[in-house]
Amino acid sequence: MWLKWATYANRCARFCSRVTLKLGACFLLVPIFSCYIISVAKTVFLSKFSQLVEFLECLRSLVNGLD
Repeated sequence: MWLKWATYANRCARFCSRVTLKLGACFLLVPIFSCYIISVAKTVFLSKFSQLVEFLECLRSLVNGLD
């Protein structure tokens, strides 16, 4: 009987330690991935924004050339 309880307690402890490690890894990975996603979004937005600015400047020079 004691062996059965000891085995059960050992399994429970191993499961809890694995879950704790996984949760710790998740808590570490979430900020890393969120920073990565934010940096990618900024890069994409800024590149699209700069392309839009270049297009508008080109359009403005064309309109000014027609005057």
